[in-house]
Amino acid sequence: MTKPCPFCDLASEWIIFDNEHAVAFEDRHSVSPGHALAIPRLHVDSWFDLTGEERLVILDLMDKLHARAI
Repeated sequence: MTKPCPFCDLASEWIIFDNEHAVAFEDRHSVSPGHALAIPRLHVDSWFDLTGEERLVILDLMDKLHARAI
């Protein structure tokens, strides 16, 4: 049996931004203030398994996270 994905059932209060392909959320175990994660909704083994469009929407969320932090 595979282990359940810890990101599939994120509490809505942790989500900062999301779209149909990705989600950005606060890191619950952050070692620095404001640290956040942006991940695909699709389960993949590697960044390189994503399509170009999926990578772009994750990068867009990262830009939004950066703008929020400054």
